[in-house]
Amino acid sequence: MQQAVRLNASASLYADRPDLFNSAAIGIRDVMIIQGREPQISTGGQNTASAISRFEVQSYNNSRQQVDINIYLLNLGDDTDVASNRTADFIITDRDMYAEGTNFVFGSTLFDWQLSIQSVARFIKATRDEALQNRLTQHIARHEFAHLSGMNKPSNYANPDKRGGIYSGHCANMCTLQQANSVTEAINQVERLGDDGIAGFCLDCVKAIWLKANPEQ
Repeated sequence: MQQAVRLNASASLYADRPDLFNSAAIGIRDVMIIQGREPQISTGGQNTASAISRFEVQSYNNSRQQVDINIYLLNLGDDTDVASNRTADFIITDRDMYAEGTNFVFGSTLFDWQLSIQSVARFIKATRDEALQNRLTQHIARHEFAHLSGMNKPSNYANPDKRGGIYSGHCANMCTLQQANSVTEAINQVERLGDDGIAGFCLDCVKAIWLKANPEQ
């Protein structure tokens, strides 16, 4: 597991919504604290943001007005300045994304690549409440960074979601690692979980996240 995290954003989000960028950083920090790690979060700044936006243009499907996330991932994986093997890389964007066979996706986390791409486009579209947008961004950052830290398989969970498909590798408890398939479900999760001292994770997942980071214990 990487000991450092690099957080970057698309150019428009980096410039226009630094609050969402900061909320993602807080979400990542929340998980690192549960791990017992000193948060080490860096950013490539405006230069990396501009590179990310170029990749989004290259991966854009004009007919759908969305970014094809699979093409986007391939482009990112070929650029070591954006996705480094020295860190875990977490990218947030305000571009809407899709994968084959879907209307949209919130993003994708690839544990083997130590790379996570998350879109906040649907949150921005769904509500003008910027405080709620920030809470949703922090929530999804917590969720996806936990996946990036190794919480990916049913065997990682004391109470795994057994519905299969996109639910596989998620927690069945009321927990930050519960799967959400819509903005409405994500909002309901945020409102039900609140903002407690363990970042909305159930106690089983808190223990599992800590053990992933401290396997010798």
